[in-house]
Amino acid sequence: MKACILAGGEGRRLRPLTSFLPKPLVSVLGKPVLHHIVERLKSFDITEMAVTLMYLPDMVKNALGDGSDMGVSIHYFTEETPLGTAGGVKACQTFLEGDDFLVISGDGLCDFDLSEALAFHRQKKADVTVILTPQSHPLEYGLVQIEDDGRITRFAEKPAWGQVFSNLVNTGIYIISPRVLSEIPTGKFFDFAKDLFPKLLSAGRPVYGVEMKGYWCDIGDTDAYRRCVVDALNGLISLQAALPKNENGIYAREGMPILPKDVVLTPPLYIAPSAKIMPGAKIGPNVVLGPSAYVGEESIVTDSLVEGSIGPRCEVDGTILCPGATVGAGSVLQEGSVIGSGVRLGEDCHVAQGVRIFPDVTVPQGTRVRHTIVKGSAPKAVFENNVITGRYGHELSPDLCVAIGQACAGLMEGGPARVAVGGGVSADATSLVYALAGGLASAGCQVFFHDIPFAAGAAALPKLASCSLSLFVENDEHINLHIFDKNGIPLSSAAQRKLEGMVARGEGNTVSSLSVGKITMFTGGVEYYAAMAASQGKAGRGLSVAVHGGHPAAAALSKALTAAGFTLPLQPALSFSGLTISVARSGFAFAIADGNVRCEGARALALVLLAAFMDEPGLKIALPYEAPMTFDVLAAQNGGEILRLGRDEGAEQLYASQPFTRDAVFGALRLLSFLSASGSSLATLASMLPPFFEHTVEIPCETDKSAVMRMLTESCRSMNCELVGGLRIGVDGGYVRITPSASKRALRVAAESFSAEVARELAVNFADRAMRFDKPTTFEKYTTNTQNGTLPPS
Repeated sequence: MKACILAGGEGRRLRPLTSFLPKPLVSVLGKPVLHHIVERLKSFDITEMAVTLMYLPDMVKNALGDGSDMGVSIHYFTEETPLGTAGGVKACQTFLEGDDFLVISGDGLCDFDLSEALAFHRQKKADVTVILTPQSHPLEYGLVQIEDDGRITRFAEKPAWGQVFSNLVNTGIYIISPRVLSEIPTGKFFDFAKDLFPKLLSAGRPVYGVEMKGYWCDIGDTDAYRRCVVDALNGLISLQAALPKNENGIYAREGMPILPKDVVLTPPLYIAPSAKIMPGAKIGPNVVLGPSAYVGEESIVTDSLVEGSIGPRCEVDGTILCPGATVGAGSVLQEGSVIGSGVRLGEDCHVAQGVRIFPDVTVPQGTRVRHTIVKGSAPKAVFENNVITGRYGHELSPDLCVAIGQACAGLMEGGPARVAVGGGVSADATSLVYALAGGLASAGCQVFFHDIPFAAGAAALPKLASCSLSLFVENDEHINLHIFDKNGIPLSSAAQRKLEGMVARGEGNTVSSLSVGKITMFTGGVEYYAAMAASQGKAGRGLSVAVHGGHPAAAALSKALTAAGFTLPLQPALSFSGLTISVARSGFAFAIADGNVRCEGARALALVLLAAFMDEPGLKIALPYEAPMTFDVLAAQNGGEILRLGRDEGAEQLYASQPFTRDAVFGALRLLSFLSASGSSLATLASMLPPFFEHTVEIPCETDKSAVMRMLTESCRSMNCELVGGLRIGVDGGYVRITPSASKRALRVAAESFSAEVARELAVNFADRAMRFDKPTTFEKYTTNTQNGTLPPS
């Protein structure tokens, strides 16, 4: 058997380690990762290898040569332009043809029994066998769903927590039949997980997955790299060339250096023979001192990989120190920090947790480095339910907003463009708005400050002002940062993850002074928004409607109703006996009442959908995947159709064109226009809605929430299941949807049914099922909520 090692990646998430070093050459206990991979393959009598290259190819060739020193034969294939994982293998076709071959990523380590996987592949007569392994945090990998016999039914590439249905991930190790090569285009970018495997599945080809026991680590970022090395130190991975270890548990390839008597060493450690340790130093546990490492007097080093120089009296914990970097006396480096090659840290510096300093930066004496030093600051941004939320100065700070603004420029096709920015009127929200604007402008974006003080209005601005993005800071119990795309809808999961990664890696752009974007005021936004909403409705024909609430979203609704020809009574809404509407402060939800009939949340949206279906027979409406399934019943009863985002083709484009499904002002106008034109009463329309109730249960997970999701998915395989946004199960009497929380160790179980009792029973039953796969807990830990077709307030 031959093998193909994919070693062309640039390793952006490993920077600054990979600023001048190919990712496959990062060292694990004195040897490059690629060297360990070759040794692993050789142990299974795989001695003919192709290596695909692109980033710094000559460094890889110089490191491995032709492989003869390791008893193998290596052939290199260098890509001029990126071909993707499958496209890179296709370029090696003449070398690989003739027999099944193995594909393995050049940036990971494993100790799997590959002969067992090969036997499985041949037994199944598979076109492709994907080697799988469980992971407790699977978001950075591709998830795989398999049948009992191992046949793969679904791939999900780097899902959000709400889309996790298993903990089995694609390791990037494949056994492939040469007949598959004909399915890969020549000279074009083509990916295994995104392109080839879905193509094979749709054609019914035999694609299998085999779960392997053993160690596997994808060295995707600096934290994963450090964990991998520490795991190797602790013997969690079986490396082919075992390191000699002395009686004190210290590894060394060629003998220990001579050490002063008062040095304290706490294993496990790896110490290169040329490393230097000064008197009084305390080293370990979990420390690697490379050939150029130097540790000064009385310094303390723990959980770190050191290739540079540490001055006296330093405290270094959980740090990666690259070759040629120097740390001045008395400095403190906290966990997760990475100091690039050639960096000069002055004396008494303090590098905060997770900070990365890129190559050749000089940091003055006494500096407190709180954020990554590269092209801008890089704190952390995390989306939860489509917003970045937190407390002012903590999870959401001006520094973070500058970084988010700079990173947003990288989301726009064709480079920096026009962006709308606004927010609430509070001082803290305003300061964050200015920080966002500054970050955007420094990245070359044209910034439009606007005066719309509610989120739904800000979502309409991309259409109103021809903007690529709209950013809005909302101050509620916490501060919420909304980011809407050019269609006025929240960023997709993929765009959210891209933005999070860019902010975390400090990849926000800063342009030259001549290219800084202009900041312009956009006034009268509420009037433009109200006019736009009114234009979507039909003439009100004098129908009287009272609007309750004194906040800006309610005022915008009043303006839109007046412009559309509706009559607003002069007396207060609370004393009005006819139709009354109240709008959430965000502008995303509303309630409508007339006499004893009141509908809010999901029932109010159901009225809007019903009105639309009756107004336009055969209408298709797109909704978020998590919207109640009752809406599908409503559509079927009235000759319409519901498309779901993330599931149905064309849903995203349709959703963007139907603001009445997500904006309270547009939705209220659509509903009221129908009532006015048809002469129907609210009571008549409400009586046509199917009954539905929702009940939610939140379960804290004491173990691995992705593993629980996998076991849940497998246990429900015989049921009517759908794996798009988490796990949705159709059962007698209703539906249940189970999703992992993005920010907590918890699962959310949401059930809907025709009765409150059945909805609660379904939610509790499936919560109980989930608990059986977790450690024992009690029902008192549940957070529950029963709603009569009502969604939580926006």
